[in-house]
Amino acid sequence: MVGKLKQNLLLACLVISSVTVFYLGQHAMECHHRIEERSQP
Repeated sequence: MVGKLKQNLLLACLVISSVTVFYLGQHAMECHHRIEERSQP
């Protein structure tokens, strides 16, 4: 019972971290594109 709970918690952490990384990656790309657009004449 406890082992299964730990497994679920680990899985939840993995999902949350991957979603966070994906979201931050998307945001960073967007910021980078905006900076590039601004620097162009």
